[in-house]
Amino acid sequence: MSWIAVTDQGQIGAGTVLGIFEEPWGPNLPVNPLPSGAVLAIRLPNGATAKIDVIEVTASEAIIQLSNQAKWRIAKVAPKEIGLLPDTGGAPATYWVVKDQ
Repeated sequence: MSWIAVTDQGQIGAGTVLGIFEEPWGPNLPVNPLPSGAVLAIRLPNGATAKIDVIEVTASEAIIQLSNQAKWRIAKVAPKEIGLLPDTGGAPATYWVVKDQ
C-alpha cells in the first residue's frame, strides 16, 4: 500500500488543503487512518510530484516534513469545512489543512 496526497494549490504552505488517501483503493478495501511513519507521494496541479514524510499523527493533527526538511503542522478537517476539495479521482480520502511550521 502507498499513500497519496493531492492538492489544488501549487505549493505547500499555510492554508494548503490536502486530500490524503491510500492506494490501491476500492469498494472491498478498508479506509485506513493516516499512520505515523508513512511516506506520502504528493501530486501538485502542475504535474510535479514530491515526497512528504509523516512524522507524527494524532486523531486530529499531524506533523509532516517536506523534502526540503521544512516541518508543518496539519489539521484534519471535515469536507464540508472546505470550499473546493482537491480531486482524489474518486478515492475515499481524509482532508487536512496546513496550519503552520
